[in-house]
Amino acid sequence: MLFKIVSIVGSLTFLSRILGYFRDLLIARVVGASMISDCFFVAFKLPNLFRRIFGEGAMNAALAPGFISNNGKFLLAVDLSRLSFPFVLFVCLTSLMGAYMNTLGKFASMAITPIILNLTLIFVLIIFFNVDNKVVISRSLSFTITIAGLFQLIWMYFIIKRNKRTLSINFLIISKFQKIKEVRNFLNLLIPAILGNGAYQINLLIDMILAS
Repeated sequence: MLFKIVSIVGSLTFLSRILGYFRDLLIARVVGASMISDCFFVAFKLPNLFRRIFGEGAMNAALAPGFISNNGKFLLAVDLSRLSFPFVLFVCLTSLMGAYMNTLGKFASMAITPIILNLTLIFVLIIFFNVDNKVVISRSLSFTITIAGLFQLIWMYFIIKRNKRTLSINFLIISKFQKIKEVRNFLNLLIPAILGNGAYQINLLIDMILAS
């Protein structure tokens, strides 16, 4: 059973990495290496940074302070970040659903979500393959990141419904969570994991600041 799970998740992850490589090749070909691509990659990194911290208004580009010296670059980075940042909400909800499915022993559905993101971006890049306006391309890609997050959320919702499960929020139960022993134990184990994962993401943030 364990080998089957590892094989499925490993295969899907490998496919996601291949598609990610193809996606980056297309971005390099369509957008190129320029001020516009710099802004796009910052806008792409910001929601993923918060996704990694929390999931697993618009954020301005002050996380990339080196852009401030170039007003046009700074404003474009802010604009692209606004288009891509709703991805955080969608991907956090997707991660919550995926974690629930994992508890049921259903690991493949969550492993497919990065594939959805890569395929969505690749599709848009192919559409704009011969377009010369790099700003339009970068804005379209940034908005596509948000749309891909919505697709991921719809996918996980479909999977939960397919497994005859329901989603609901009981605020009365949530208010009593801290009184439940198992929940307290879970939170005690969660805090070190958040700190450890958060430290790594802060390092990535510092790398982006220095690179800018």
